Amino acid sequence: MLVVVVIASGCGDGDEQATLHTTNDCAPPRRSLGERCIDPGVSDDGCPAGTLIDDVGNCRPAGMTAEDCGEGFAHDGDIRCEPILPAEPCPFGQLAVPGDTACRPVMPCGSGKWGDLAVDATTQYVDASYAGGDSDGSAQRPWTTIADAHDAAAPGALIALAEGSYGEDVVINKPVRLWGVCPEQVEIVGASASAAVLVWGAGDGSEVGGLAVRGPAIGVGIQGVENVVFDRIWVHDTLDRGLALNSYSKSASATLRDSLVERTSDVAVFVWSAFEPMVATVERTAIRDTAPRVSDDYFGRGIDITTCDSEDGCATPVRASATIAGTLLERNVDLGIMINAADAVIENTVVRETMPNAALLNGGRGIEIHPCGALDGCDEPVRSSAIVRGSLIADNHDTGLFISGSDAHVERTRVTGTEPQADDLTDGRGVNIQSPCWVDVDPVFCDPLQPSIATLDRVVVENNHELGVWVMGSDMTMTSTVVRATLPDAATHTGGGGVDIAPCGPVLECNPSTGSRATLRGSLVEQHHRYSLRVAGSEAIIESTLVRDTDTTENDGIRGIGVMVQNPCWEGMGCDPQAPSRMELRASAIEQSHYVGLFVTDSDVLVENSVVRDVLPNATTAPFGDGIAVLSESGSTHTTITRSLVDATARAGVSSFGGIVALDSNALQCAAFPLTGQSYAGFDYAFEDRGGNVCGCPLADAACKVVNAALEPPEPPL
Repeated sequence: MLVVVVIASGCGDGDEQATLHTTNDCAPPRRSLGERCIDPGVSDDGCPAGTLIDDVGNCRPAGMTAEDCGEGFAHDGDIRCEPILPAEPCPFGQLAVPGDTACRPVMPCGSGKWGDLAVDATTQYVDASYAGGDSDGSAQRPWTTIADAHDAAAPGALIALAEGSYGEDVVINKPVRLWGVCPEQVEIVGASASAAVLVWGAGDGSEVGGLAVRGPAIGVGIQGVENVVFDRIWVHDTLDRGLALNSYSKSASATLRDSLVERTSDVAVFVWSAFEPMVATVERTAIRDTAPRVSDDYFGRGIDITTCDSEDGCATPVRASATIAGTLLERNVDLGIMINAADAVIENTVVRETMPNAALLNGGRGIEIHPCGALDGCDEPVRSSAIVRGSLIADNHDTGLFISGSDAHVERTRVTGTEPQADDLTDGRGVNIQSPCWVDVDPVFCDPLQPSIATLDRVVVENNHELGVWVMGSDMTMTSTVVRATLPDAATHTGGGGVDIAPCGPVLECNPSTGSRATLRGSLVEQHHRYSLRVAGSEAIIESTLVRDTDTTENDGIRGIGVMVQNPCWEGMGCDPQAPSRMELRASAIEQSHYVGLFVTDSDVLVENSVVRDVLPNATTAPFGDGIAVLSESGSTHTTITRSLVDATARAGVSSFGGIVALDSNALQCAAFPLTGQSYAGFDYAFEDRGGNVCGCPLADAACKVVNAALEPPEPPL
């Protein structure tokens, strides 16, 4: 099956392995474009792999620049926008949000009994310490309860609270402005099982500010009122939710800004559309240390935005939505932010140090974007939609950013330091993009008809565990993104891959098995273990992307593959020969791998205008070091390589084990065996010479010759 003319050539002593040596300036694998001669690994616009051309014609590296940093963030001089925050945690009752260099009170107290409150002739005054017995709401004879002041207040009037602790449940059912002099001096202490402060009925347009709220139940709630503002409040030490913002039978909207919510229970801020839309805005607020609910030790979430209810079902038009900006969420439990069949925009926000579920010792995700499905009580699937921009998701557990059966756009955001699950030390992924799955049923059920659709633009995913980015049965577009330095699984010391593009298959009860579709452009994937980029049973287009520094697996020192393209395989179930991957690799580079640079098994691959270089052996007894290895266990492996460079590989430049390889205008430089092939699993290999291929070392200036070197094939994928 030999259709290529070859001359065997070895590797000389040249030390410029990153340079293509030819005698003709624009000879293959270089290409002519107008008056320019372009190297492999460089796009037509002249930008090298790992960069994209910007609006002014510069080659922009992957990651974030100083111009990408939002309010409250600063550039670190490398690829990151870091939040400006104090180095140490703030003490109880103080806060800092992105942009603050020091902890501060929620609100200055001002001077005098009424502080800096903007009182006027309509103001109703309240002072719990007043003992005159002749209250009329004036500054001289103030009310002693908020309820009395509310009853006397005209619509739009200010209710001014002097220093003191007010032990009552406050119900606001008309538009008033309830303000204390400052949260350090004024508190409302709930007296019953209802909310300490409730705005409902005709309370549209009300304000609550400058005070603290605590109590044995919910701290602050709204029901079916619009344009309510909570400004500079401190909600703490509640035995139920901190804020419960609900629509019920009438649409509702509320804003929480410049506030502190800490040491509440269940959910710090709960946004729920029951039967009408609910719109919430959270701005410049610190939300921290939420405790699990007392009844069962579940939850402890920071923010929960939910459209669906397991008893009442869902209606698509009736959605909850929230905007979260300039906010710090830290040390909450189970989830930092949950978006459930809802819409959200998260901007210039930090979500960090979310702790695992206290009852099950799992979870602890930073942000989860989730749909409502039939198993949740929804008649029809209801997707979530989210935008995350200019934010930091750091030091959470299980998964930093989890996208399930939903739509998400993520830009100028860093996902880092995700720790494994607490119960079994598995996972710890940076970003998860997948079809929705329900794990609390037997067997686990996933819905392949509801893929996630996600874009990652100028995102940095680094220092996570097991996988940087996992795409399962979903669609992803990645642009100018860095995926870096994933650590191995903490339980088995395996894994540590960069990007994994995989199907939703039979192990997850996906029927039919559904592959993912991914596009990577101008991105950098580096410093991983086992493999940096894998495509299994899926489709991928890789353009202008740099994959480098792939190390071996920590536990056994094997593999270290730059890019792996394969049919899907499942432990205990074998591989599916009917689901080949299809990948196009254009103007990209794979550098400094171990074992194999590009490994193709039972799949279709096009390599065009690209570079594979510096492939080293690993430390096992089968070290290898092939630039491109093509292996077929089903007779259906086809790889086309055109105008590309394979350089400085320890064993083979291009090896075929039962696969079909077409070669057009390539340079195979400095390999022990530039081209080698042999039969495998009963299938013959074939090389199709389309002309213009050269081999040699230090100069690639000779015709190529296929040799059967009886090499040991790379180990097939698991």
